Amino acid sequence: MEAQVAAVFAELLKLPSVGADDVFFDLGGHSILAVRLIARINAAFSAELPVSVLFEETADVDGAQVDPATPRALAALLRGSEEAGNRDGGATDERPRPLVTLQSRGEGTPLFCVHPGGGDAIIFRNLAGGEVLRRPLYAVHDGTLRSDAGQGPSEPDIEALAEHHLALIREVRPHGPYLLMGWSMGGLVALEMAQQLTRLGEQVGMLVLLDSYLAEQLPADTGSAPGDAHARAALRYRPVPYAGRTALFQAQESDPLMRAAAGAAWAELCPALSPPRVLAGDHYSMLDEPLVSGLAAEVEKTLQEADVPDV
Repeated sequence: MEAQVAAVFAELLKLPSVGADDVFFDLGGHSILAVRLIARINAAFSAELPVSVLFEETADVDGAQVDPATPRALAALLRGSEEAGNRDGGATDERPRPLVTLQSRGEGTPLFCVHPGGGDAIIFRNLAGGEVLRRPLYAVHDGTLRSDAGQGPSEPDIEALAEHHLALIREVRPHGPYLLMGWSMGGLVALEMAQQLTRLGEQVGMLVLLDSYLAEQLPADTGSAPGDAHARAALRYRPVPYAGRTALFQAQESDPLMRAAAGAAWAELCPALSPPRVLAGDHYSMLDEPLVSGLAAEVEKTLQEADVPDV
């Protein structure tokens, strides 16, 4: 089965051949192609694998640790799905995985990462498995904007997304302290999550904002496309001041005036905001190789400086 899955990889990526242990993302794959890859694999094998299997924690296949985005790991999942289907009368597990475990092992308080607009948290996979950010690491993604019937659900709002995501992370960690990090629009959701946790009497050790902007800094055409439901939610959101510890990391290649305006706006909203740190890269490349290791180091340094006691 590994060879069949590898053939799907090769066809999609237009490569002459792919090995059983070749990693999809190392071969040039990205989030859009990841969706196509899983769709083709599901069609070829009559499976129902979610896209999140590509960036979950390193898989254990026959006693060996294997990257989840390889033909070997996916073939093992497909075999397991077939066996489960045979036991359950042909049923397959179609449950989405809105909370993805990127790294379950490690020392210190877990860090929960919140998806950007669009709901896809796949980019956070680059933070896992390194030598710096070694604490437990989870990513929340939002699949509510997808509809098999072709009719999308009602427009989400930031408050409802935060409440939904908190229910997920509290299944893993019922009580604080909590460490939250949101990239882009996810910064607004993470902020609202921190607000709701505070109102519940829980401790939020640190809120980390990755190149996030408030509504007044967003371009004039934000939310104009039919699929921009998260962007429209960001425009509608009216946050209240947040007193908890907050850190802001900004992309060096972003517009300097826009970056400064965002820093000032966040400082007014979050009085405990530490001085914003500008990191190499643009809005996307700061979370991609080779720059993501520098971001991971700065995030870990910030979390350690917060001196969050774990329970």
